[in-house]
Amino acid sequence: MTAEPGTISADLIAAWNKVNADDGLIGFNNNATATMNDTLVAETQKLIAGKVDAATFIRAVQSDWAKTHG
Repeated sequence: MTAEPGTISADLIAAWNKVNADDGLIGFNNNATATMNDTLVAETQKLIAGKVDAATFIRAVQSDWAKTHG
């Protein structure tokens, strides 16, 4: 796919191509690990309820990722 240079479309295509070339694509973030959907739902509810801050939310998601991917 091509787009006129200097356009947002061209930037998006270039970014997509870089992520793809770096093997950075996953099917869907909920499928990143076997338990990611559960982690995202629970931690998002805590975040919205003000029970955790953004840093704690990110640590929980990263921890889930690390358990599967190291």
